Amino acid sequence: MRTAHVWPEGALWIYHATIISDNASTTHTYTVTVGEGQEIEFWTIRMANAGAAARTLSALVDDGANTLYRIGSVGAAVVNERNWPGSSSGADGQPISGDKPAFLAGPMRLVVQWSAMLITEVSTLAITARVKSAAKPTVVRAVGAGTDTGVVNTNRIA
Repeated sequence: MRTAHVWPEGALWIYHATIISDNASTTHTYTVTVGEGQEIEFWTIRMANAGAAARTLSALVDDGANTLYRIGSVGAAVVNERNWPGSSSGADGQPISGDKPAFLAGPMRLVVQWSAMLITEVSTLAITARVKSAAKPTVVRAVGAGTDTGVVNTNRIA
């Protein structure tokens, strides 16, 4: 059952960020939380990179300490775009998850990570989701070694 039938009063959340990496090999992490009493169903999670270097990509749901389930991952490969759930336009051309959306409630977190491999590149992260209330989820960005510039282009309830 899709939550769209359960949440007729729900709203659409749209998030889009651009990340410009420096020349350091590092991991970028975006963590999405909704807070106690809130629920969210992710419709799409899209990660895209303009560079041509190998990188790893992953998306998972955890409880803050333990992985609850993995939405998808790609080992070190030249992957220019990955969409979850469903289709892919990455170099391998293979979808990595079915048509089941990720779901978060309370203390659960969506953790999206990708690596940059010693090049300057521009990456984007785009998320669409149905939220139970009009409150926007919290998004925290972290970067390993090196520096980057992160710009939030869109973070709104539609």
